[in-house]
Amino acid sequence: MKKILTTLMLCALYSILAAQNNDTVNRETFRDLLAIVQSNAFLDEEQPYIELVFFVDGKTVYYMPNSEGKYEAEVEIKATIRQKDSAIARLHYILGSNLYSDSLLDNKQSFYDIQNIRVPQGHYTVYYELKDMHGSGRILTSVESLSVQFPDNRITTSNIGLLASMSQDNKGLYHKYGMAITPIFKQYIGENQSLLPFYVEIYNSDKIVGEGGFFTVRSYLENITDTATKDPKIMVSQQYATAPVVLYTQQFNIASLHSGNYNVVVDILKDDSLLLTQKAFFFRSNPAMNFKDAKNTFASKITDSIELYHNVFSLFPVATSIEQDFIDRRIKRMTVSELQQYLYAFWVQRNPYFPEKAWLDYKAKVDYVQGQYGSRIVRGYKTDRGRIFLKYGPPSSIKDHPFDPQTYPYQIWEYYVIDNERNVKFVFWSPAFVTNEYELLHSTKKGEYQDPLWQRRLTQKLDPQDGFDDTKAKDYWGGHIDDEWRIEY
Repeated sequence: MKKILTTLMLCALYSILAAQNNDTVNRETFRDLLAIVQSNAFLDEEQPYIELVFFVDGKTVYYMPNSEGKYEAEVEIKATIRQKDSAIARLHYILGSNLYSDSLLDNKQSFYDIQNIRVPQGHYTVYYELKDMHGSGRILTSVESLSVQFPDNRITTSNIGLLASMSQDNKGLYHKYGMAITPIFKQYIGENQSLLPFYVEIYNSDKIVGEGGFFTVRSYLENITDTATKDPKIMVSQQYATAPVVLYTQQFNIASLHSGNYNVVVDILKDDSLLLTQKAFFFRSNPAMNFKDAKNTFASKITDSIELYHNVFSLFPVATSIEQDFIDRRIKRMTVSELQQYLYAFWVQRNPYFPEKAWLDYKAKVDYVQGQYGSRIVRGYKTDRGRIFLKYGPPSSIKDHPFDPQTYPYQIWEYYVIDNERNVKFVFWSPAFVTNEYELLHSTKKGEYQDPLWQRRLTQKLDPQDGFDDTKAKDYWGGHIDDEWRIEY
């Protein structure tokens, strides 16, 4: 019998129109929209594959009439999968939308495509280019690293797949396991969703527990927003017979779940011994059960709506990506009372005993980055350097190169330690030669924007040629581009 394997799935949530309406592409937004998540797919051969899922919001692209007079959007997709210095696979095709009789209707549906590429186990880098064929012609690019690893000497699992829906009809985004499913992209669950279905594949239980044996799967919700509430919610335990692959599915009722950050937790146990724990994060937005009462708190003393707006928006650098999405979606519609409640709840969740002190300490940093990196036009916390400072603190060292003879002005920030990472570096540059307007060009921090061609881009005025084959800049007199880069990444 051929073994059932899973893959890595790339979810490309693409918002072209938003980028076209803004001449400066927001790298953080695009990085959020191009995120790698693990998921699952049945495969009746033993070689794993990378599953690329491109999902396009139908309301963010331009529509043009085709030869039949119907309106259609088209997105050009290019993807190159590389291992070390070799390209092992390439994709280049046009993804089309549904057809419409009117280009202005608001009911444009999202459209998607799935491409499977077989690869051996190993580490890969994927390069992407996406372009709205009927838009301005701007090309959005991104680079992601991923690993395909399936060890067979221990119990392992796929990542937990959180779903907006799971059914046996044809209403899902696509079909898997004989069911129609719609994944949750960006781990955001709005107030309109009252049920949370999810699934996970469990491997090698027959080898580790033993053939003919049994093991227990325990799943529950973990509140990671309110540190005062640690008891797990909606705990379920089920027993399963061992097998090469066991598919575990469950559904939680989250109608009464307050807004906040949560984990779906799946524990695998043999008797009372915990063999493995897997978690999947999501942010729950549920205004009906929402914010804490902010009366007679530090937040209630802030009554100016503009000041409150910027205070809440300044939380972006230290908020999770899901909280950022929530703030971005809701802040413009929040009343003064709701802004006060959210600001108070944000810091109570992080410091339930001294929320005001936590806020004042952070506000002092926000004021600092405003003075250092902000202007009358751009708030300091919205700049790349301000965001990095607020998120990770002051750098251990800064090397400033405003007058390198063959580069744009740039800075290299180094952090000796961030979390478990050492010698983390950020490269900021000013491609427009505008004083104090520095953008993040490259970082070695996991989860931050990375560009292996950063040296080439920094020296484009010396060597305008661009490409994936040579990431280094040419040597030139008076340059310092490698001086502080003591460790190769």
